[in-house]
Amino acid sequence: EINSFVKEKIVVESEKPLTLLRTRNNSGAVQYVVDSHKNIEFNDYAINNLANNFSFLQMADTIEKDAENLEVYGLETPQGKYSLYNENGNVTTVLIGNKIGSMYYSMVEGNPNVYTLYEAYGNAVLSGVNNYRNKTLMAMTSEDVANKLKSFSVNKGAENVMSMRLITEAD
Repeated sequence: EINSFVKEKIVVESEKPLTLLRTRNNSGAVQYVVDSHKNIEFNDYAINNLANNFSFLQMADTIEKDAENLEVYGLETPQGKYSLYNENGNVTTVLIGNKIGSMYYSMVEGNPNVYTLYEAYGNAVLSGVNNYRNKTLMAMTSEDVANKLKSFSVNKGAENVMSMRLITEAD
């Protein structure tokens, strides 16, 4: 069980990395923010749920003690991992291996035992930032579009995928 300390920082390393920092909102309540992607608007509720899930993480079953062949479990070169930092700078890192049914093989770095980890935790590590973005579109009436929207563009990284601009009589 990995819930012995308050998580000051959670670093998810996978194909789509993510870093969460523990902060306090204006009323003093603990909340987590995405420190690794400052320019993206995230769903605060989803981010805090993710952080809280990691705070109470528990391995499901012990598969093998003192495992020697980690390749069998996909832990020699894990799909992903996450590190939990406490306020004293101590770090606990969990490796995510191959999926088996509704579980993932996992282990705590520095501990030779192989465990299973519930699918939801493994998926959370491997899914990346897009699952936690604020996907609510701005509501606009047709009057707003006619009177306020002058241009619209969609970018993917540095590449512009689509651009539209309202042509006016001044053009």
